[in-house]
Amino acid sequence: MRKALKPEEYFYLRNGNTLKSIKEFYDSLEIMSDDDFSFHVNDEKNDFANWVRGVFKEKELAEKLFAVKTKDETKKVLKEFLEPSKEKTPKKIVEPASIQESKELLDVYLNKELEKVRTQYGIPSKKKVHKKEVKKKQESQEKKEKHLNIFSKLLIKIKTSKILGKTILRKSYVDNELKELDNEIEDFHEEVEEKLGEQDE
Repeated sequence: MRKALKPEEYFYLRNGNTLKSIKEFYDSLEIMSDDDFSFHVNDEKNDFANWVRGVFKEKELAEKLFAVKTKDETKKVLKEFLEPSKEKTPKKIVEPASIQESKELLDVYLNKELEKVRTQYGIPSKKKVHKKEVKKKQESQEKKEKHLNIFSKLLIKIKTSKILGKTILRKSYVDNELKELDNEIEDFHEEVEEKLGEQDE
């Protein structure tokens, strides 16, 4: 906002007074008569809005002034401009967890699931086992890696969407992805049970 205006840039009110700043404009509304205000602001024009836009280059403020027609509304718009609310603080942007952190969390989750299966079916988890059990362990590891890849791709899509300034993926899409992940885990449980059945035979 410019601090000093040239005489030809002053706003000349109908009552003969002059305005040299937006602050003076705001203060003048306290004593300005309704007739004087209506002379400058009516259905056909808004001299104040034109002055703010042309002299001070405050386009946003001018648009707000164009949208109001009464003295009280004009005062409210000017007050918000001159005294910005201190309560308006920028929203904190919550960055998604890094891919590595998410993979680690998922790894913990999958390990718990695998441990439940081992406990339920009495599968040794640490000591050496015969070839069939080694194969099953390898298959479970491959399954776990597949789960990690699915979850990582989902996180990459979310992060990429944020970087590009687009809307974060809809909740329904994320829910579907997570549902598919749960199905993968359920299939893994069934495969373990099936292979244990084959071993018993």
